Amino acid sequence: MRIQLAPLVVLAALTACKSAPKAGPLGEGFGGASRIVAVDSARPPRSLVVELGQPMHVALLLVIPGHSATLLHPRDSAADQRLDAGQSTVRFEVPAMLARRDSGALRPRQGMISAQDSAMRRRRTTSVGASAPGPVPVNAATFLLLLASPQPLSPQRIIERTVGVSIPSLDDEALNAVAKAVRATLPEPRALEGYYQLIELARPR
Repeated sequence: MRIQLAPLVVLAALTACKSAPKAGPLGEGFGGASRIVAVDSARPPRSLVVELGQPMHVALLLVIPGHSATLLHPRDSAADQRLDAGQSTVRFEVPAMLARRDSGALRPRQGMISAQDSAMRRRRTTSVGASAPGPVPVNAATFLLLLASPQPLSPQRIIERTVGVSIPSLDDEALNAVAKAVRATLPEPRALEGYYQLIELARPR
């Protein structure tokens, strides 16, 4: 006897396959020993513990698929971004606008993505002091993305590559797209490791 799955069940299964797990190393050539060990329990979080296999320069971004990518650390070129091998604590601050959930908004439907992408590209800015994007849709996933490289990472260039640009709506695609944008700021050989962690920006009401 043939069993037919309802279209919504099939769609849900396919979507689940496209979503990233809660934590892990990035694929597509970004694997390495760098990882997030723990995130504090504050909402939004203010610090995390990272573990590096060797001394590395690090950057930390908040990635919200279908919404935005925001550099949390370092905030300027004067900040010390090189950490020793082993475990270190990285402190950061999530912009207040991103820490709020917009209960009146949902993640955009797939059919709306292309039009919104075009509008976001037109609004692209390269200013370090660029304002944060709007409130996060209530059902959007939020990730901390740790990027580590033996080469110095430029906060200015990371911001130029990530602020105001279109972020894919699927979790794994969004994380890899942001990592690729940051890798493009490095000179050859462009060595970069990546690790992500799903977090909550606000406590459930």
